[in-house]
Amino acid sequence: MTVGIGRVSLRIQDLPLSCKEALTALVYGLMVEGSQIIHIDDIILPQQQVEFPQVDNIRLSAMVMAGDKKGISYMLSDIFRQIALSDSGAVNKIKTYVMEFINLFLESAAQAGYESISFEQMAEYYSCLINLNSLEDIYQWLKNVVESVLEALISRRTGRNRKTIIKAKNYININYSRDLNLDEVAESVFLSPNYFGWLFKKEMKMTFIEYLTKVRLNNAKRLLEKTQDSIQIISEKVGFNDPNYFSQVFLKYFAIRPTDYRKSKREIIVKE
Repeated sequence: MTVGIGRVSLRIQDLPLSCKEALTALVYGLMVEGSQIIHIDDIILPQQQVEFPQVDNIRLSAMVMAGDKKGISYMLSDIFRQIALSDSGAVNKIKTYVMEFINLFLESAAQAGYESISFEQMAEYYSCLINLNSLEDIYQWLKNVVESVLEALISRRTGRNRKTIIKAKNYININYSRDLNLDEVAESVFLSPNYFGWLFKKEMKMTFIEYLTKVRLNNAKRLLEKTQDSIQIISEKVGFNDPNYFSQVFLKYFAIRPTDYRKSKREIIVKE
């Protein structure tokens, strides 16, 4: 019998990590001969004895957060190139190193919004890894795992982002007539202003201000056509405090002044 032991967890929220460590230790024990009890610390070499490339966890987390499949693929290729060129070709050591990489990668994916991996799923990953016998097979297997997780993460995030932008647009369409800013809209969808501004531009292909201005001006056109309100009143109704500035922006967007636009629409109605 082989037993794997993780580190002691002082907080309930740390138990999943301890379970992963126990599973990692167990799998390592299964890769060596004989029944034994193995603690996670027994399989992690001191820093000065590490024979494989150190994973830049900050860089890995940033690439996972960005969904950078190309960047992570390059990282994996570089890691395995260094392993292949080293004298540390023992397959069991490589498998242990890969298990640690998977743990780091999945932790980063969870922080980026990917659903947490269950104990059973981790056991399935490690079971597949145990049966691999060559560096090329291990590399291809790890690459496939990473790509499948990233694709699921990107797909989930894309759907969530679209819903967020729809909510933001609805909020803008309801509140455009008053003094509205990016911070308020970002707060309404529970995002930081900087991230919301970046996400809005990415999804809408225009900045928040450009979209808000577009909504205001389209509503101004509607009021010019349907009401007898003065330019000053219309400018206030669509969120502009200065009617002169409103006229300048209207002219810039539509190449016609508000008064001339209203006149042209009335002439069309008369002719009809």
